[in-house]
Amino acid sequence: MMKIHIKVFPISIKVFILILIALLYLGRAFNQIKPYPSGDGVEYVMMTEALYNHHTPEIKSEDVVSFQKAINKKKKWIEAGYKTDEFNALRYGLDVNKKIPIKKNCGGVYPDPSGKYYGFHFFFYSMVNVPGRWIADLVHGNPLRTFQVTNAFLVVITCCFLLFFSPFNLWFSIFTAIIFAFSTPYWYLGWAHPEILTTCLVSMACWFFFQKKQFTGIFFMAFASLQNQPLVVMLVFMGLYILYTQGIKQKVLMKLGIAAIIACWPPLFYYLHFHSMNLIKDAGFLKTEVITSLRVFGFYFDLNQGMILAAPIILPLYLILILKKSVEQIKKEIPFTPDILLPLFLIVMTCISSSMINWNHGQAVINRYATYFCAIIIVHAIFLLNDLKNNTLKHVLFHYLLISQMASILYHEKFNYRDYLSNEHKPIAAYILDRYPYLYSPDPHIFTKRTLGAFSDEMKESPIIYATRDNWITKILVQKTKMDSLENFGFTKKEIQDLKNKITFYNGWGYMNQGEYNLNKRPNYYQQIKKRRKRVILQSTIDLIKSTPEWLHLEEKKAQEGNLPLDEYILIDAEYLYNDAHKSNPL
Repeated sequence: MMKIHIKVFPISIKVFILILIALLYLGRAFNQIKPYPSGDGVEYVMMTEALYNHHTPEIKSEDVVSFQKAINKKKKWIEAGYKTDEFNALRYGLDVNKKIPIKKNCGGVYPDPSGKYYGFHFFFYSMVNVPGRWIADLVHGNPLRTFQVTNAFLVVITCCFLLFFSPFNLWFSIFTAIIFAFSTPYWYLGWAHPEILTTCLVSMACWFFFQKKQFTGIFFMAFASLQNQPLVVMLVFMGLYILYTQGIKQKVLMKLGIAAIIACWPPLFYYLHFHSMNLIKDAGFLKTEVITSLRVFGFYFDLNQGMILAAPIILPLYLILILKKSVEQIKKEIPFTPDILLPLFLIVMTCISSSMINWNHGQAVINRYATYFCAIIIVHAIFLLNDLKNNTLKHVLFHYLLISQMASILYHEKFNYRDYLSNEHKPIAAYILDRYPYLYSPDPHIFTKRTLGAFSDEMKESPIIYATRDNWITKILVQKTKMDSLENFGFTKKEIQDLKNKITFYNGWGYMNQGEYNLNKRPNYYQQIKKRRKRVILQSTIDLIKSTPEWLHLEEKKAQEGNLPLDEYILIDAEYLYNDAHKSNPL
């Protein structure tokens, strides 16, 4: 009886922990998060609708109609607020069957040569959501909530693997599951986006791979790569690892091929339909010239969107553990294992991800791409930590990791709404920019977007000025080709020439910091910049309104009712949007 009791206790407590995690995630999915198609959500929602309606990823006008009808069961479509203008614009584009050029798109949807429309992201995540969409239809539920409920189940399933397929003792297994639950999936739960799916698959892939179930790990990683192709680099790492440890044998190569073959699905699909293996690249969203050391470093340590915000203790600890193991292997204190080379493959993956032009896209606390990178580091760090011979140190560090993850998640979730805004500097970044600007020089795209705010025309202004709330200028981003404009700022031609030689430029942009240069020679200049910035932002908003048929139609109707000229009414609404976007950050 005692032996039975001893065996039952660990299972019971693991089940209890799993139930708590399920209650946390499902409770938030059903009750705390308002459904909204964030990021590229419109595209993923439409692919789910298409797969649900006619079992193909081809997006048709009737798919938009069926989604609108499903929403209407809960509330009026015009009042829904679920990016209704984007859905309406997509329906309009599909109805008139425009031959949209590859350089442009209609809500992330492109026509192939035969005139059929497909999303330029792969549809695997949307396919995973189809059962939930069926249930939502069955119970007359909100089809958008399908995504966050599916996301919650994915997290619970992953935690189940972490708890019940673990090489660690009871408490380390429990700590691992809780650490995962309090990592990036917590923030991205409400997104109709593949971040949670990819993070869960990557976590399970690494979980099995590092406990010697390597082909199972490759199988999961291959599925993860369906939505995020840079993960093919991880497949290469895993394959080389296996070939190094097991040798280049026919049987091993066959197993590798079978485990990883599914990764060929997206490029094959797009080649068959578009004669291209990467529609995102062809659409002009990827450019190798934007990859810089600044961007790669910031991917992990940027104060506005870097991974460090999600793993404040795990990330630096991981680097220490990797360095420690590397030194021990160099000294031949322990045998060589290829896992110490994993950071090099992560850097390669980071470079690929960094080729995205829009580097300050919509996000929940951290860069979307960093979510699944973070999962790899967390799992590998836990295995490295478990290898420590000092049990006391091991236990202390595990507790610190658990506490730090819970504290980080709760801080960003509950106490700081600005962490979810991609058009404002996060408090810690603003604090450093106010007092120690030389310590924080992010990728120019991040600085520009967050300093200028929403609706900005991004990289067209120079110089771009950051100032404290009392108008004390602390940092300036200037374009190399527009350095002469600094004459209006009080700099002489000789000073500007000296600056050209001193400033380090990234893709043609360079920083000037108060303390290194006198940036406040003409304090009133900032007010001039602010007025010019507002003009640019207003014009961008006006152009957006006029280029969106449904939005323009709504403005025409309002102008008629208000007996005002259309352009005047559009300007009023643009002013309103500007003031609303800047009311929390008037500078």
